[in-house]
Amino acid sequence: MTDESLEETRLVEALKALADENRLRIMRALCRTGCCSCEQVSADADGMCSCDVEKLTGLAQSTVSHHMELLRRAGLVKAHKLGKWTYYRRNDAAVRELGGLLRRALPES
Repeated sequence: MTDESLEETRLVEALKALADENRLRIMRALCRTGCCSCEQVSADADGMCSCDVEKLTGLAQSTVSHHMELLRRAGLVKAHKLGKWTYYRRNDAAVRELGGLLRRALPES
């Protein structure tokens, strides 16, 4: 596989992951600080626990898990366990890379 086709594959996977209004809302919320209600997370930390994502979206736990797994597989979020909850943070480096991939795939004329 060439570098160009690898870039296209990463771009398509990331765009598929973002092609849902709930996932876009989640991605916007993950960069805000102070949104996590878990005591194990600093009040000024960015990111959210899965319970907070459920409250934000009004979606069931299983649906939130599905959305977060798609975002995680696309590399757009990072996840780690905090007791019974999973804490999610936006992968800002991957978001910046996505912008570069999109600019290269669709150059200005």
